Amino acid sequence: MSKISITLPSGDDVPAVAALAWPDPAARKMQRHMAEAWFDAGHLVVAKQAGAVVGFIVVDQTFFEHSFVRQLVVAENHRRLGLGRALLGAITDRVRTEKLFTAVTDSNFPMRMLLTSLHWENVGTVRGVVDGASEMFYRAPLAVEPLTAENAQSASSGGSAGASSVEA
Repeated sequence: MSKISITLPSGDDVPAVAALAWPDPAARKMQRHMAEAWFDAGHLVVAKQAGAVVGFIVVDQTFFEHSFVRQLVVAENHRRLGLGRALLGAITDRVRTEKLFTAVTDSNFPMRMLLTSLHWENVGTVRGVVDGASEMFYRAPLAVEPLTAENAQSASSGGSAGASSVEA
């Protein structure tokens, strides 16, 4: 396999992000505006191989004013290659708050194992969120320096989300 790059997306990547996020065409048609909003807000980082989007991560700052991983998706034929780990690693350079959180349903064992392997701490569970499932909340093990004008230049010029690669 060829190298996979972790990078900021172009507008041309939005349809591929929507296709990964919502495999069902009817759902994708209804939800595509969300992918466009993620792109417009700068909350999206993609994994690309040979120009095709094979994964993405969405991070915003809406969780009690802390950064929150809204969504992490890797194409089925690219799973178990380290892309989830690489995408999570890439966004730590883009975090603009002191803490980074995510939530995962209790049935998503692969994501729970990934977070555990990266030493994310389970900080609580909310039961019965959707169809009786529980959401487990995790906090990243990082001491992030909040983004300021002084360190924004170094983050944008040398950050992982700018262009890193994974051998797959």
